[in-house]
Amino acid sequence: MIFSEMPYQRADINGLLNDVDQLTESLKNAQSADEAARCIKTYGDRFKHFATMEALSAIRYTLDTQDVFYEAEQAYYAENLPALSQADSLFKQAMLCSPFRAELEQQFEKVLFTNAEIERKTVSERVLPLLAEENALVLDYQKRQGGMTAEYDGKTLALPELAFYKSRQDETVRRGAYLAESAAFEANQAELDTLFSRLVTVRDQIGRQLGFGGFVGLGYARMTRNCYGQEEVARFREQVKRDIVPLVGKIKEAQKQRLGRDSIRVCDDAILSKKGVPDPVITGDDLYRAGVEMYKALSPETRGCITAMDEAGVFDYRARQGKMPGGYCAYLPLYGLPFIFANFSGTQGDLNVFTHEGGHAFAIYAADQQGVPYELSAPTMEGCEVHSMSMECLCYRELERFFGDRAEEARLNALIFAIDFLPYGCMVDEFQHIVYENPGLTPEQRCEKWLELEKQYRPYLDFDGIALYEQGRTWHRQLHIFEVPFYFIDYCLAQTCALQISETILSRGWEAAWEKYKAYTALAGRYTFIELIQKAGFKNPFEDGALRDIVKAAERYIDEHIGVLE
Repeated sequence: MIFSEMPYQRADINGLLNDVDQLTESLKNAQSADEAARCIKTYGDRFKHFATMEALSAIRYTLDTQDVFYEAEQAYYAENLPALSQADSLFKQAMLCSPFRAELEQQFEKVLFTNAEIERKTVSERVLPLLAEENALVLDYQKRQGGMTAEYDGKTLALPELAFYKSRQDETVRRGAYLAESAAFEANQAELDTLFSRLVTVRDQIGRQLGFGGFVGLGYARMTRNCYGQEEVARFREQVKRDIVPLVGKIKEAQKQRLGRDSIRVCDDAILSKKGVPDPVITGDDLYRAGVEMYKALSPETRGCITAMDEAGVFDYRARQGKMPGGYCAYLPLYGLPFIFANFSGTQGDLNVFTHEGGHAFAIYAADQQGVPYELSAPTMEGCEVHSMSMECLCYRELERFFGDRAEEARLNALIFAIDFLPYGCMVDEFQHIVYENPGLTPEQRCEKWLELEKQYRPYLDFDGIALYEQGRTWHRQLHIFEVPFYFIDYCLAQTCALQISETILSRGWEAAWEKYKAYTALAGRYTFIELIQKAGFKNPFEDGALRDIVKAAERYIDEHIGVLE
């Protein structure tokens, strides 16, 4: 069945709540490990219909945030999901307290119970109204972001469409696009600040009522940090400051010399040579078709995945007004299919999002094809991001399809951007720690803190009079900060694994890297993040000095190929 014809019916949350209550009682009263296991399997099956309907609603709303029907559906889920989360918590409590827990851990993997221990702490009946309020605020943010436009080039543009102008060789065009984006955010500044202040307040209240003393601990629990905590993340950020920020500074100094600049201005940041950023030689539908052929050529496994997705039409990649910015991959469990959401802009970023979300899609599809139980089909989010960011690297070999004789430039750009991303990702994470450790900060104080972090993580960047940057408000653009606090560090951790995939390609060839990737993906969600990467042969990014070692091969490659940018 194709996506446009998939029927949607509002999920009956009250009916599901009754089912969950009955399964909870059955689990409590189970007389054997087999009986308890059947309750857990049935529980997972019951959620497949709900998860599919909720995903269809969310996808169709983000495709058009002006659609009043799906806006109402999203409001329904925002209001009622907290009660379902509470029921889920009670089921997990029964699972954890089962006298057959030892046998169940052997059958379902210990990590399922480790995660349940964490997740049950994130909700209780006393915070249900606050959770509903938080969900409603996130929905408000999505609607505002989806409706934001910029006036540029004589047109009214959706914000993702500015990406094309930001990467032009003509610096006047680039700077104008950044100024247009800045003006769009300035017009919404007060509303975004107010909305975020309300989110911080309500999240802090939820954290305190749940016994976390604030939101930071709750934020980590929501992300199901099952093998590391705040100390490990802080040490990782310090490694980035010590080992990666100077490396990026070196890269930027060389970039400044190539461009003939006195500084790296905001509008120069992504421009690595005077030739400008290599654009795909194909765009839109043609790029999509080439992407499908790329995945067919990578391996038999990716061929099966992309063929099924293409035939089902589970892609939406055209940028337009009313559509949410960004990209994501969702899952439709009743159909065994992922869905990829993107906003193509005619730039290298189009391929980046296609390969990134394609990695998520492949992992979801592979788990379904292997018959992995629904409750173990995916790891925690940093583990999922290894799927996506490593897939980006595996697709480097196919770039001639998209960039022609500038493919080597595109490969080098992608590798440099991968390293360049680490400081930014850590800056986002540290900013969120500061905000939620100090929930009383005013909007102006938050922006002051952001500017202080800019000096630590991106000291080379010249804000060039662009208000969004000068005022420390670029975090307004990062939807994760509003929607999923503490998610962003997951990308940084996953990037360290993706860089190791790149190193394997360079040292042992593409096939060896693919086998490593397949070995990792086949583990699905059966282990903690650190267990997953160790079993697949990746270095632990939390170990002191690991980052320095991980980027060595990338740095050598950059030094050897930098001539293509001259």
